[in-house]
This record gives sequence, structure tokens and C-alpha cells, in this order.
Amino acid sequence: MQLYRDKEIDIELSLPDKYNKQDKKKALSKFYRDKINPDDDNDHDFVFLEKQLHKFLKRAVLRFISKDYSNVVLLVGAGASVVTNENGNINSNYGKTMQDISWNIFNQLYGTNNLEEYLDEKDAKIFLPKDQQEKFEKVNFDDESTWFSFPLEEYISNLNLYIQDAEMSGKKVRNPSLSQAKKLKRFILLSILDSVDYNFDSTSKMPFKHDKVILKLLNLIHSDSSKLMVATINYDLAIEKSLEKDNFTIFDGFEFGNNKEFNDDMYEWVLSKEVNNINTKQVIYKKHVIDLLKIHGSINWIEKENKVTKSTVEEVKSTIRDNSNHVKMIFPSSNKYAQSYEEPYFDLMSRFQNKLHQPNTLLVTSGFSFGDNHISRMIINAIKHNSSLDCLITDYNIHNFDKKTEQEDVNDNWSDLDDLRDRGYNIAFLKATMCSYNYDLSYYVG
Repeated sequence: MQLYRDKEIDIELSLPDKYNKQDKKKALSKFYRDKINPDDDNDHDFVFLEKQLHKFLKRAVLRFISKDYSNVVLLVGAGASVVTNENGNINSNYGKTMQDISWNIFNQLYGTNNLEEYLDEKDAKIFLPKDQQEKFEKVNFDDESTWFSFPLEEYISNLNLYIQDAEMSGKKVRNPSLSQAKKLKRFILLSILDSVDYNFDSTSKMPFKHDKVILKLLNLIHSDSSKLMVATINYDLAIEKSLEKDNFTIFDGFEFGNNKEFNDDMYEWVLSKEVNNINTKQVIYKKHVIDLLKIHGSINWIEKENKVTKSTVEEVKSTIRDNSNHVKMIFPSSNKYAQSYEEPYFDLMSRFQNKLHQPNTLLVTSGFSFGDNHISRMIINAIKHNSSLDCLITDYNIHNFDKKTEQEDVNDNWSDLDDLRDRGYNIAFLKATMCSYNYDLSYYVG
């Protein structure tokens, strides 16, 4: 099990493919004697051994980020909203990954809860890639081992093309009809929104720990006037809700007040005030201020009169039900990269890219799978050209980067990053998540 690696250190816990707590205790005990205290022959309990391992990992991480940075960037992906309990089980109420959302949609279209009012199975299947239509006929929805990676991007892309062709040609289409296809699209988009529209109960404890990580990363910035940049590809409001009770000021590109229109110039502002001393006036800056860049849009963004504004989630859902094209989110499809060049996404992506090329910058990623190629290549390019960029890449699945293993889940971007680490670039990989019950990312970074 890969736990941490940078250009100097490689920390791994040797475990069998299928292991229980006793196997893990043996591995922890061996690690403790090999790496931490070879002279200690006592039989320590599991909690002690686990604590020593994580302390060891924390020291490695703190050594890697032991600088006063001019800029710190936190990149948040879908995995950062996943919440786990003390047993490591995922809370299904939060943190839906795109694969989770895809399978929920696919199950409702084809599975035991088939929504026949949208399309029958035969008609709905035409939007699947041809080489995968047979594959999905063999899926047993009660047996996850038979599940394949549902190609939601290709499905939505094919559905969009079908609708566009029908509208442009003006010809009447059947099986499905144009109205059925549009109804199916509305269902998919609403399913995505519902999946990331979390119910935050004000009386219960906030499940997300984004605020703890952000507070720790703010302490790494040596300039009082510099803001932490938080960039996210998620549509949800986990970051905003997590920071709500901690006196944070969030510059998210929208003007203050009732107007709430997107204005990229808002990111140029800082909050400061003059303090009168005996002989001089001193300027101090407000703490707990961040720039939030939602580079794929948000569930509370909408377009009105050619202007992007913040609204309620319910109003956004209403525009989808009304078949209006005013939602400002980059939904998964083959043209999502082209969409990223539209406003306001282009402004946000440009800011993110420019920050990565600034001197003395730290990039921390959490729950980002490096599957979004346009963002991944942007990061890899910055690493190659900015020698003062440090990258701490954190995820629950820190892959075995040995290409000889030919693991299907290791994409080329992960391998390219590890190649750069191997060549001496300042890259570290850490097995950690933002919202785990114990030893979450905030534990390691401060």
C-alpha cells in the first residue's frame, strides 16, 4: 500500500491483497521496528502503532512543505467531498463521485428501477457507444462485480448530438422523439444536480473538513496581503458551507450586495484597514480571506440577460425543468473542454494557470483524479516550467506507478507526474482524504 513518496522518500505499508485488521497490525508493527524504533521489542496495540505511522508520515509531509510560500493553491476534486466514518465506510449522503452519479442514472434508465416514462430500454441504449451496448446487457444491478464504467460523457454527448441534429434538420424523429430525448436530458441534468445538492442540517455537525485544511494552508503563506486560492471542479457548495461558520471572507468572482453578478475583477481586491500608531499608520489585512474559483461552475449559478449571477439551487433546477439553457455548469460531455473557453470559465482557468506559474508557489490537490486532461496538462506544464512550484498530490487512491503492473486505473497523467518526481521535480504523493474520520488531510499539513 503506497502511503507517501517524494523525490527522496518512499513510504509503503506491505499488506496482502486481501487483509484484515490483524494483518494490518502485523504490517504496522514491522514498519514501526524497521523505520521508527528498531530497539523497541514491546508488543504495542493497534492504536499506538497506527499513531506512530501517521506521525512518521506527517513529519515527511511537513519536511516537504517547510517553506514560507508566496502563493498557495488548493485544487479540490470530487473525492474531497467524500465523507467517511470511523470504520472507513463512505457516508452515501455526501461526496458523490461522477462514477457514483453515472451509475445512479444508468440504474434508473436500465436497472430494476427503470424509469419507463423517459425512454424504454431499447430506445435509451442508442446513446451508448456502439461497442459498449452489448456489454451493458449483461449487467446484473444486484451484483456490483458485473458493473462497468458507465460512459456518462459519451452518453450525454450522443444525446446532445441527437437533439441538435433533430432541431437543425427540422425533421420529425421517432424512437425516441425529440420531446422524449429532451425529457431524458432534463432527467440526467436534474439527477446530477440532485446528487450534489447536499442537505445541510444547521443543528448537526458539519460533515466537511475543508475549513480545517484551508486554515492550515493559510498559515503557509508568508505575505499578509496574499490570499489562498481554492480552485474546484465540483458543483457542490461544500467549501462555502464548510467556511460559513468560521468568519471567512470568500471572493468567488461575484459582486457583493444584491446584484451578485460575476465580475472577474473582484479577485483583485483584498480587505485591509489602517491602524493608527503613535508615529505612523500601519495597514493590516483581514485574515481568513480566500479566492474561490469554481472552474466548472456551480449548482447556484445561472445566466440572466447574458450575465452570470448567483441564485438559489431551486431556481437553477426550475430552468432545467423549463428546458431553458441558462444553467452555468460544465456538464460531462465530449465538448466540456470547448466549454471551458467560454465565460466565466475561461477567466477562472486563466487565473488558476497564472497562479501556478508564480514564484514560490505550493499546489495541494485533494480528491482530484487527474482524469480531466485539460487541467492535468496545465499542472504538468507548470511543473516543468516553474522550478519553484511544489506539488503535494493527495488522494485516497495513491497508485502504484510501476507501469509494468499495467493497472487499468492508472492514467497517463499520474504516470507522467511520477516520472517528473523521479527526475527530481518537487512533487510528493500522499494517501489522504479531506473528510476522513481520522488522520484527514488537515492533520498532515500543519
